[in-house]
Amino acid sequence: MSGTVKDLNNNAVSGAQLCFYNKDKSVMYQTYMSGYADTNGQYSEYLAPGTYDLSVYIRGGETFWFYNLKVTGENSDWDITLPVYKVRISTTNVEVQDWYDENDKVVGNGAYLYLRAGTHHIHADGAGLFNNYKVTLDATVNKNTKSLTPVYTKGSSTVKGSVTLNEEVEFELADGCMYTVYSFSPSSTGTYYFTINGGYKYSVLFDSDGYRLATDSGSEVEIAYECKRGKTYYIGTQAIYSTDAGKSCTLKVSTTAP
Repeated sequence: MSGTVKDLNNNAVSGAQLCFYNKDKSVMYQTYMSGYADTNGQYSEYLAPGTYDLSVYIRGGETFWFYNLKVTGENSDWDITLPVYKVRISTTNVEVQDWYDENDKVVGNGAYLYLRAGTHHIHADGAGLFNNYKVTLDATVNKNTKSLTPVYTKGSSTVKGSVTLNEEVEFELADGCMYTVYSFSPSSTGTYYFTINGGYKYSVLFDSDGYRLATDSGSEVEIAYECKRGKTYYIGTQAIYSTDAGKSCTLKVSTTAP
């Protein structure tokens, strides 16, 4: 079986998980098959003839069920249309992971959501380089809805303090996609090395305008950059995986390569 997972406007649904449950008990060893749609919404599965129930899970969102689907040797092309619309969420420079409905149930994540027609009241935690945000979206979705712009309410500052040359600062990785940021003001122009150890993380060096100068990721982060005397720089770090939130990290700035 192969085909494309689509929304009601024929947009591809990328990354959807498909699980086929064979209800024909006479077919041994193939009662359950699963796979994922690619970035173009296309999938391919080898299925024995039979009657199947199908679940389609949109990553970070809803699960849809289709019952009593007949699979024979003749119907190898099978497109799946989900009762949702793909909507782009304008997140500007604020990073958002999970979106929640009024009952705090996850309805999706990232910059694209797959929403049913109707009125939605959803919210998320947003991460900016300098501030955290509360992000809310109240909107009606229909076939003509292509994008939506949420409301951003500025919250707490991400900047926890400053770091000086050869000083080692300890901090914990924040929840979600939130950054922990420290400032650094060099006393002379030259190449400086920013080393962050602990947890699995993404770190970014940026300037006072929020322009990203250099990045690195992993359990041991090393960023080298030529910093100018009289300017202030910022080094921000976020957990890549939720399981790393709360893990202890150390930050050190030096003029010698680690």
